[in-house]
Amino acid sequence: MRNRFSPEATFYIVIWGILLLIPAFAEVYDYLVDITDHFDWRSLCFVYLRYLPFLFLFLLCKLVLEPKLFFKQKQTAFFIISFVAAVVLLLVSGYFLPPRAYRPRIYVEQRSDPKLSNQPTDILLIDEEPVDNRMIEPRLGFKSYLRGPFFPRLLMALLMLGSSLACAAFFRSSKVRFMLKEQQAAQLQSELTHLKYQINPHFFMNTLNNIHALVDIDSELAKQTIIELSHLMRYILYESDHPMVPLRRELDFIRQCIDLFKLRCDESVSLTYAEPQSNAPGLNANIPPLILIPFIGNAFKHGISYREPSFIDISVAIEGPKLHFHCINSNFSANSMPQQPGGIGLDNVRKRLELIYPGRYALNIVPTEKDFTVDLWLPLS
Repeated sequence: MRNRFSPEATFYIVIWGILLLIPAFAEVYDYLVDITDHFDWRSLCFVYLRYLPFLFLFLLCKLVLEPKLFFKQKQTAFFIISFVAAVVLLLVSGYFLPPRAYRPRIYVEQRSDPKLSNQPTDILLIDEEPVDNRMIEPRLGFKSYLRGPFFPRLLMALLMLGSSLACAAFFRSSKVRFMLKEQQAAQLQSELTHLKYQINPHFFMNTLNNIHALVDIDSELAKQTIIELSHLMRYILYESDHPMVPLRRELDFIRQCIDLFKLRCDESVSLTYAEPQSNAPGLNANIPPLILIPFIGNAFKHGISYREPSFIDISVAIEGPKLHFHCINSNFSANSMPQQPGGIGLDNVRKRLELIYPGRYALNIVPTEKDFTVDLWLPLS
């Protein structure tokens, strides 16, 4: 069942509940330990009546002044009205509230008893003077009230308002931080989805280029490749919707992609691929789906030449708590840089890594005139 009160309201209810229970517990304690011979309801009611101006001032501040003035950038008006309200409430309450009733005075006195060789004896005495003379506190005059309890009570009221305002600012800032985190999480998920959908077309574009090259060479192999591509599409459609996938399944997908890519390679291309053994620890750890494919697709797209010998060397290894991906290939791109048509997947992967692993990954891309090297370290979770 959802809580009907906010954390701030619950906090205030608990604090005021404790303040209201303390006088009652004090009266019960005095009665139980025989400090008084009866439960003094009049004294308890007097304490609660003294609480009333503070409670009214608190409710006025919480329900009206804070939301209408302080948090509406009208701080000066808030402080002036709060101070005036505190002064008026305390003056009115000091004038109209009834005087306090004293409880009977109980004390212990030592007296000498002649029968006990004049040894002192503790005797419990109760002040039994008439109520009219001893049990009622006289009502203070206005000047006496100002010189006496008014200023201490005003200081208490101002401290209460300051503490209340600090609590309100704390809870409001916590709520704002929580809302910002939710907005950032939603924005992060939206950006990740956008980047993922940018990566997928990049992968399909490279794969379709491979199939296009096979159509004129071997039509039957091209048909089989289309079937294999449909299997990969099924993985992309259903598995890549998850924020994380097991490393084992991602490696199966990578192996199938490499088998598909190397169909366009001839004997002049030296291709090697290494991955952890099937029983290696860490294969059940999770990584983002399709995070390595853009590097592999880029290697096949820009690392193969039909006129010159070329090579592609790919390895995936588990090194302690991290995954190490290494890819080096010959570089036949026009300017030896990845920011060219067909290389946009690398920029998207950088953004995606920064969103998922901010400050917790390492990506080194080293392009030269002859080769292109990628080293990526990811924490395994």
